[in-house]
Amino acid sequence: MRREKQRRDNLASDNHIPSWGRVAIPKPVTGTLANTDLRFRISQIDGAPDIVGPIVSLLLAVEALHQSVAGSKELARIISLDHASLIDFRARFVEGDPHVIRAMREGLGSSLNLIRDATALAEGLLLVDRCIDTLKDGALKSEVMAIANEMRPPPQTPLPHIQLLDF
Repeated sequence: MRREKQRRDNLASDNHIPSWGRVAIPKPVTGTLANTDLRFRISQIDGAPDIVGPIVSLLLAVEALHQSVAGSKELARIISLDHASLIDFRARFVEGDPHVIRAMREGLGSSLNLIRDATALAEGLLLVDRCIDTLKDGALKSEVMAIANEMRPPPQTPLPHIQLLDF
C-alpha cells in the first residue's frame, strides 16, 4: 500500500529523488578493475552515511566503467552523448533492424564489448549529473562534481572553419 502511494506521488511530481543505491549500472565487460587514485578519492567522501553511501556506490560503479574505456579516444563521442542522443544511439544500435544489428555485431567482434561499456559509462555519467542536481550539501556537491569531471572525456575540438567577415 505504501509503495503504491509512493509510485503515485512519483508519477505526479517531477522532483522525486531516487535512491542512488538502487540504481543498477552494468559491470564492465572489458578490462580488469584496478585500485586507482580516483577510486581512493571516491572512497574518502565524507558525510551522512544514508546520503554518502549510495553516492559512493554510484561513483564507484561509474569509475569501474571509466577504467575500462577511458583511454579510447574513439569512444569519447559515445561517452559524451547527451540523454536524447544516447536514446537514439541505443535505439539504432540495440533495438534497430535485426539484420543490420547482426551484421554490425559480427563486424565489430570484440569491439562490441567496448561499445557496450562506453554506452553504460555515458548512462552512468548522466545518472551522476542527476545526482549532482539533487544534492543540497554544497561541499558534497562540489566534491562529486570534481570527481565526475575527471571521468568525463575531454571536450571535442571543433573543426577549423572559415570565418566570414562582416562588411
